[in-house]
Amino acid sequence: MELPAAFVLATSAVEHEFNSARPDAPVVPFEERPHRVQQFRYLVAGGLRRAATVIAPSNTPAGPSRVGRQLHC
Repeated sequence: MELPAAFVLATSAVEHEFNSARPDAPVVPFEERPHRVQQFRYLVAGGLRRAATVIAPSNTPAGPSRVGRQLHC
């Protein structure tokens, strides 16, 4: 019962997309994002970088490390 409805909806969606590519179709102008959105993204990115720096492991090991060593039993 639902298949005919899906077929009709899909056909109309494809027809809409096809007609939007016609030469006389209206042109949607590009709108730049507001400056506050970019500021927010930069603030969040900076915060994530600081958090990554804080939780990153140090370059000097605190004790003997087993990373890269094979255990021989």
